[in-house]
Amino acid sequence: MDSREPRRQRLPASLALIAFGVLGLSIALPNLPYQDHEKLQDVVRADMIAGATAHDHLRLAEAEAHYRHAVRASEASRAATTYDPALHAMVLVRLGHALESQGRIREAERCYRDALELHRRGGNPYDEGAVEPLSRLSGLYDSMGDVANAGKCRHEIDAVVARVEPIHVRAIELQRTVEGADPLILADKLMELANLYDARGEAAGADSLYQEAFAIRSARAAGADLEVLAPLVRMGLAKAERNENAAAGEILRESLALREAKHGPASPLLVRDLHNLGVLAFRDGRLEEADSLLTRALAIVEENLGRDPYYAAPILSELATCALERERFASARSYQTRVVRISRRVFGEETAQVGAALLALAEIEEAAGDRPRARAICREALSQLARAVGPNDPVMLDCENAMLRLSRWLG
Repeated sequence: MDSREPRRQRLPASLALIAFGVLGLSIALPNLPYQDHEKLQDVVRADMIAGATAHDHLRLAEAEAHYRHAVRASEASRAATTYDPALHAMVLVRLGHALESQGRIREAERCYRDALELHRRGGNPYDEGAVEPLSRLSGLYDSMGDVANAGKCRHEIDAVVARVEPIHVRAIELQRTVEGADPLILADKLMELANLYDARGEAAGADSLYQEAFAIRSARAAGADLEVLAPLVRMGLAKAERNENAAAGEILRESLALREAKHGPASPLLVRDLHNLGVLAFRDGRLEEADSLLTRALAIVEENLGRDPYYAAPILSELATCALERERFASARSYQTRVVRISRRVFGEETAQVGAALLALAEIEEAAGDRPRARAICREALSQLARAVGPNDPVMLDCENAMLRLSRWLG
């Protein structure tokens, strides 16, 4: 469950007018006169909003186009005093996220690393903007099986949060004492600190801050607005991290109901809530409910992105596990075969991802009673893993144990 989703809104009319001129500007960006660099920053922000809206609606190619244009606009303003490296880094992170959602992992990694380098070059030890690219990189390395680099990213996140936490705590204290202060400013500061705790893995510390931010925002805006729901969803995910499944489910169902009422039952904006609720239902052993929620999420993703997009891989994997638990072996096999196909397309052969996907398929075949087929798949998984990971890798050990067990059965 991805808990790092950005807080976004629809494109305001004033900014939409700026974004409308994107095609012409993309040709002339490097040649704009010096005094027009401020306009470039307006273009960057407009494209970021348009890109975020497209991404939320699973228009991933459109989101990528907006973010690429924003990157070009930001680069074109480098020579001016209006250049904002933090904004440039933020656009690179958003572009990386759009690329990652399409399964273009190495391109995404480069974007996250470029964004991180911009923050590092700034030399500000209190720059918490580095947390987002670090968090994205950590998740990316986890998905790639790169434990060492994922650990390095998390260690750097811990160091940044430790430095900036007192500053945020003091800012919140001061905001509470300002008479007549806008409560939405307090909500923003609460979210900033909660997001830092969340990135450091301190779900308990984030929970109460998200709750207060949601209470403030929901009192001031429409209940299904993405900006309002961001702390609600994050609060639900924080509870899920602590295995408080009942409380997490209640919060995420509220989010789903609000989105569904505003956007309809087939909106791409429902996918994350359906996915998260499906995982929670599976954890609680409510297998039929889990299957229903995950199937809905998959249908929406495929309606918008076609069959077997990388975006669907986690949903397919969870559907396979759910079907296996229900002893629906044909369905489990079908889902997991698609995960293998996606893993091969995105990561290539001789990778840990393909080996792990094959091992899961072998376990399905074993449970279905086809042990010869399971052993053949397990042998293939071992071959992939031997080239991709070391002998002590947990997935490699699981695969070797499965192969040993199947060999005893089959002689």
